[in-house]
Amino acid sequence: MGDPKTICVDLDGTLCTNTFGDYESAAPLGWAIERVNALAGAGHEIVIFTARGTATGIDWEDVTRAQLERWGVAYDALRFGKPSADVYVDDRALHTDAWHAGDAFRPPGFADGADAFPAVSPPHLTTIVEVGRTFGGEALLLDDHAAHAAACARAAGIVDPPDVAEQLRRALEGDEVVFSIALSATGHAAFLDVPRPPVSVARRPLQVAATALSPLLVDGLAVRAATDGRPDAWPLRVDPRGHVSDALGGELALVADGAVVLDAAARTVAGSWLERTLDIRIARRRLAAGELQAADEAFVVGMPFCVVPIATVDDEPVERGEVAGRLLDALSAAAGIDIGEQTLALARSTEREPV
Repeated sequence: MGDPKTICVDLDGTLCTNTFGDYESAAPLGWAIERVNALAGAGHEIVIFTARGTATGIDWEDVTRAQLERWGVAYDALRFGKPSADVYVDDRALHTDAWHAGDAFRPPGFADGADAFPAVSPPHLTTIVEVGRTFGGEALLLDDHAAHAAACARAAGIVDPPDVAEQLRRALEGDEVVFSIALSATGHAAFLDVPRPPVSVARRPLQVAATALSPLLVDGLAVRAATDGRPDAWPLRVDPRGHVSDALGGELALVADGAVVLDAAARTVAGSWLERTLDIRIARRRLAAGELQAADEAFVVGMPFCVVPIATVDDEPVERGEVAGRLLDALSAAAGIDIGEQTLALARSTEREPV
């Protein structure tokens, strides 16, 4: 991680739920505590800075220290007196959501150089994102991901996108993670004074991504899917012409008449690998929403879970078959790890025992 840093971490809404003054009922955020503890274990100084009691004058130190001990938070100092405010402006600040989605293995906000801020491309840039993962500590289809990212960047008008394969190899060695590559355009003349990193690579534990899948599971790795945006289902999108597609960046697929039919509107690294590698008939066309329930089986292809069977669509059952399993077995063989078993085990586990 380079030189040790002093990292100032907020408490409510960052390390625990924001209870807006009812601090005794705050619940720990396991992912955030694990990240703070990892940073502390790597030698960084952790300072927790909180506004508890700033507005009311109430002394919350005993309650707060007891919570931090009970939650297992590793820290060097706890400081009260942070001003109570609606908005904080700080040139070294990182929003909690950006930290959650970003790199868990480096101090939040620090890119490759000590002064490289921000670590995430600012929103005024045209940016494309490619998502993948490691298998048993090694990235599968890394060159494919790099090539796909470059092709998407060129399609988005990003001129001469850099080759990121070697950067990824260095960044991903030894970790079981989900990674995202962001390739950004040069920028605009109106923003010459704003940093514009052309490439950023973020890593987060596979555990975090897989645990988020668990509320959607029906039986084994199969998920509920829905077209109406309900929060407890894998989201599908239906366009004005009635075509259905995966809303999470994957390729929607179904099995009909002995062939796998992939959505022609999407193309992922995993789907392309299956198409060119397996001895199975694959067709590509747009899919109609009503076809999923009538198909022999339906599933989503794409990273990080590779092949995810669909059990229901809008509460209507979908037939379960063996093709999705065959596809996942093929990717598992290439990765040298049982992807389905690993994902299921992670999805059913929790980051931290309830307190």
